[in-house]
Parts: sequence; C-alpha cells; structure tokens
Amino acid sequence: MGFLILLIAVLLVFNWLLSQKGVFWKKEETPFKIPCPVPKEFCQKWKKVNLGENYVGVGVFLPEGTPFYTPFGGLISYGRTKLGEQYGGHECRNIAIKTNDGYEIIYYFLGESKVIGQSLAAPGQELGTVDGVLPPWGDISLLVSLSKDGKEIELSNKNFEL
Repeated sequence: MGFLILLIAVLLVFNWLLSQKGVFWKKEETPFKIPCPVPKEFCQKWKKVNLGENYVGVGVFLPEGTPFYTPFGGLISYGRTKLGEQYGGHECRNIAIKTNDGYEIIYYFLGESKVIGQSLAAPGQELGTVDGVLPPWGDISLLVSLSKDGKEIELSNKNFEL
C-alpha cells in the first residue's frame, strides 16, 4: 500500500513538472511566421527599431523604387504620420492592414503608395514602393510593426518566411 501511494505521489510530481514549461528546462519556442513583405534578398536584413511607443517594430533598408507587399489579406487604411519633433517632425506615409482575426500590420515609409483610402487587400498584394530612408533612422526605408488585438508582437528576422 505504501508503494502505491509513493508511486502516485511521484506521478503527480512528474505531471506537475511537465506542466511547468520553461521553469526547469528551457523550451525552444517556434517563432511566429509571416510571409516576408519585401523582396527575398532583403528578408533577413531586418533591424529592431524602438523609438517610443508609436515607432516599435523592425526596419529594413531598401533601394529606391523597391516594392513591398502585404503578408495578410484584410482591410487596408492609408494615411500620413507626422513624426514627433524629437525625430525631426518629418512626415511619412503609413499603410495599415487589419485582419478579421485581430492582426494589424503597419508600414511606415517615404515613397509611393499603391492604395488610396480604404480598400480590401489580398495576401501578397503590392502596397507601394520606397523612395528613400526615414529621416530619424538614417538607414531604414521601411518600418513594420505588427500587433494582435492591440498588443505588439516583437518581430525579428526569424519571423519572416522567404
């Protein structure tokens, strides 16, 4: 009888240990994957950008005239963003795509937009081209931020599928 109680106790402790993901051993998590929104030769060149709560995400340098695309289908809205005085007060364009399942991806850039006002986008649709670097960053011509239900998702090179 004592052996049975000991065996049950050991099984309960083992079950508890298995439920504690990452507490007793590091669990390798698979990064969230999205199709790369820029030509493949630039997909692994993203840099983290964090210049305040409005400008968080990743950025990449693209040569002038390079197109960028939406990885998701959804409702597109287009606008302009005036960067704060601490970033020179420059104005840039922004395109946001909202999906039915709560994702929103926002692009900040200088260049030509292929969308006007609000419309629906298909995955892989070209959104625009870049014409230069964003003044506050100097070496970034496209800034991308991603959120789900209003909560920022941290992005890196590992998130973009070729």
